[in-house]
Amino acid sequence: EGVTYQFAYDDFGNPRQAVVQGNVYRMTATSQATASGAYVERVTDSAGSTVTYAYVEDRGILSSVTDPEGRVTTYTHDPQTDALTGVSTPVDGRPLSLSYSYADDRLRSITHHGFTYTFRYDDLGQATGVDVGNQALVTRSYDPASGRLLQTTYGNGDRESWVYDALDRVTAAKVWNETTGQEDVRFRYGYDASGNL
Repeated sequence: EGVTYQFAYDDFGNPRQAVVQGNVYRMTATSQATASGAYVERVTDSAGSTVTYAYVEDRGILSSVTDPEGRVTTYTHDPQTDALTGVSTPVDGRPLSLSYSYADDRLRSITHHGFTYTFRYDDLGQATGVDVGNQALVTRSYDPASGRLLQTTYGNGDRESWVYDALDRVTAAKVWNETTGQEDVRFRYGYDASGNL
């Protein structure tokens, strides 16, 4: 009770100030858009902490973010596709970098601290697995006719599988039991006449 909210906007219609006023407190947050009005350039919270953003506006991409402590995270993009290819941010005074590669408009790999995570796909573009180095972290298999996900196998040997009805609705979820060497039903799903779970 007794709390009021006030909002102010710039000439482009972007929010530039929000005020929450209570009986014993008042909180104000502000934001500032770029000169074009297309992007948020600066946000300041009620504690006075400010985050700033920089862009390559003619390409519509974010190039850097500066946090309240002055730490700058930079973003690099492919000059042809504008896909994100790298992120660098300081951690404990040292740069932490990630790089991304793509193939056929799909994320192919992420490299971080000397480790490369590779993403696998089938001919339909469905994600079939994730590897780190030569180790498979996740492998997925699909029904070739319907494209339904049938099974997920994890790097530690755990497996999950799914059962579907004629309408492609999941009716059961199973997990592999290492002790019995069989699949155990973890969940069963039922649907009413309207198709509701």
